[in-house]
Amino acid sequence: MSEAWDGPRLIINSNNKAALVVIVTAVGISWTALTLVIRIVSKLHVKRTIGLEELLVVVASFSAFCSSSCLLVAVKHGFGQRTKEVSVDDNMVALKVKSRETGGRRLGKRD
Repeated sequence: MSEAWDGPRLIINSNNKAALVVIVTAVGISWTALTLVIRIVSKLHVKRTIGLEELLVVVASFSAFCSSSCLLVAVKHGFGQRTKEVSVDDNMVALKVKSRETGGRRLGKRD
């Protein structure tokens, strides 16, 4: 397991959607951070105080950031690629990370 991203893994084609997952996740994280900062700054400018609602938004945003980081770790270990093209060790790590992100529920199975 290497610690750095490999270039070829982040090419979008019919067998590899990892780059698409990274792009969508990065846009989501950036948008969330930007709207959070704008919301906090505007509330401080208008009311000079932060209420419970803003605190809950910060907690929810932190949860989203944690979920996104788990998704990026899973992508690093082969999430978004065909199972045949990923090593067994990386496949197990990706599935474990994705399983922990979903709260241990089985993916694709309805409750």
